[in-house]
Amino acid sequence: MIAEPSEFSAARENEYDEEVAGRDPLGADAVLIHLPEVNERGDLTWLKEQARALAAASVDVSTAVDACAGLRDLGFLVASAVRHAPELDISPLEPALLRLGALAGEVPRDTVYSYSTRNPRGVRRRSFTGTAEEELFIDSVAQASARLNDAVQHLADVLHADRTAPANTDGADGPTVTALRTARSSVKVLQANLLRVKRHVTPQFFSSRLRPYFPTFTVGGQAYAAPGGAQMPLLAVDVMLFAHAAGDSEAGAWHQTYLEENLRYLPPAHRAVCDAARARAASGAGGRTLAGLAVETGNQDDFIGLLQDVLRFRYPHRQLARNNMLVRPDGSLGSGGYTDGVLDRIIELNKDVLYPMEGGR
Repeated sequence: MIAEPSEFSAARENEYDEEVAGRDPLGADAVLIHLPEVNERGDLTWLKEQARALAAASVDVSTAVDACAGLRDLGFLVASAVRHAPELDISPLEPALLRLGALAGEVPRDTVYSYSTRNPRGVRRRSFTGTAEEELFIDSVAQASARLNDAVQHLADVLHADRTAPANTDGADGPTVTALRTARSSVKVLQANLLRVKRHVTPQFFSSRLRPYFPTFTVGGQAYAAPGGAQMPLLAVDVMLFAHAAGDSEAGAWHQTYLEENLRYLPPAHRAVCDAARARAASGAGGRTLAGLAVETGNQDDFIGLLQDVLRFRYPHRQLARNNMLVRPDGSLGSGGYTDGVLDRIIELNKDVLYPMEGGR
């Protein structure tokens, strides 16, 4: 019996992130407003003192939403401290991080959501550098992530629906085509925000000023990657697009390992969608895949278009990553702990699914 996810709601997820952004359970507003200037002078003593104070305040946190806000704010301080002292012992902070992570139902550190969609705007904005470039970067990731939740909702709805009617009755205005076109619209927003970042955030700024504030660090004996693009809702879209190809190619097999490493960074509702899609694909339940539904309902062209749109994001994203790596030392890793070669593998998987579909029109 395959466990289906609770109904995924983009509005609910976006509202939750807004609620987290509005919370300050640790009293961090008065602290983090000074973070850019503290980072500029590399004041490790201040960072450690403030992190300990916020960790002590976290004992009063009792709800998931406040726990997410607490992880966000402690995360900014811990990441800053580790940036300035890579061998720093953060074990005194581990009990607070682990408790907050358990309350939140998420990993015990900051994620791409705490950095972007759960990050307050205006004077309460959490920022490592306080620069216009970082502000634009945060806003771009937040806008893209919020819109990608629409894609997750619509694709999950059709993938997990109780389809008892004949497949060929979907029609031009049916749920499958609506889901695919909504997903395409969401990916176009992602494309636009990537272009915005490419135009305004140089590789030199990102690699030398911003990237050092995204270190991997260990909590409770587990290494956790920093906020990164692999954690965005596009990961859930990928799972629904590619889960059926898991055993069909070397790229598909590699993707399963990649998912095991990255799904834990998603919020609970996103993880539930991914778990259900992977379980269906593994069991072969009813042939329920997005590719199969697109063919059965006469919406193959829209499925192909979605795969092409994702590639139109992937190719410039890969080039942007390569441009960043060119100004870094050999062997450097992105914030997710990978080289830019990981994007080659994802593109290969995308093409493994796309090309047979194009040939089968």
